Amino acid sequence: MTAPLYLYDDARARTFEPFALTRPASELRAGAEIVRRRWERALGARAAGFVGAPHLAHFEEFDAPGAAHGLLPAGAVVANSRCTPRLVTVADADCSVWRCEGRVAAVRLAQATTVAHLADGSVALEQLAPKTGAREGTIEGWWTDEVWDHLRQLNAQLADDLPLLASTLVCEPPPAHTTVLGAHAVHLERGATIEPFVVLDATAGPILVRRAAVVQSFTRLSGPAYVGEGTTIVGDRV
Repeated sequence: MTAPLYLYDDARARTFEPFALTRPASELRAGAEIVRRRWERALGARAAGFVGAPHLAHFEEFDAPGAAHGLLPAGAVVANSRCTPRLVTVADADCSVWRCEGRVAAVRLAQATTVAHLADGSVALEQLAPKTGAREGTIEGWWTDEVWDHLRQLNAQLADDLPLLASTLVCEPPPAHTTVLGAHAVHLERGATIEPFVVLDATAGPILVRRAAVVQSFTRLSGPAYVGEGTTIVGDRV
C-alpha cells in the first residue's frame, strides 16, 4: 500500500483529557503498542500525519508524525484514532472502507480534502467515503468510546498482543533465581535483566519483558503484563 495514512482525532477523541491536552489519541498506548503503530501494521503503511485539535499543531515526539496541514490527497487513507486494531490484523489494502465491529474505522478519500474541513473533529468518516461502489474490508479490534476504555480493555489487549510479539523476538527462560507462578507463558527477551527475589505471576495472563529492561529485586509482575524496552521496574506489585 503506497497511499499516505493519516490518523484522525474526531470530536470524541479530543475529549480524552488529560491525555488529549498533550498528544493526539493515535499516540496513546493501547495494550502493548501505540494506536498509530497498530494502524501502520494493519495497513502496511507509515503514517504521514495526524488531524487533531489545534493546540497540538506543534506536537513532536520520537518517531511520531506531525500534524497534517493543507490538503489530504485523493486516495489517502484516514483512520479513526479511537479504533485500536488487533496486532494480528492484516487489512485488505484494496478496500475503500474498513469497518470494525460494524462501524467505519477508516476510509480511502474519494477526493482531496482540506485539513480545515476536519479541523473541529465533527466530520464522520462515513462522509468521506466513496458514495458508490466502495469495496469494504474488516478491521478486528476495539473501539475507545470513553477515556477509561484504555484501562477497561487493557487486559484483553495485552493477552492478545503478547504471544504475537513474543513470537517475533529471541526470548530466554527466566533465570533460576526467579519465582514463576501460573500456567501462562513468561517471555523474557534476550538482554532483559531480572534481579533476584522477583516473582513473575502468570496466573491470570502472559508476561513479556523486553530487551534492556531491568526488573529490580522485590518486584512482583502480575500478568497480563508488558515491560517495554529500556524500562526499569523499581519494586512493588505491577
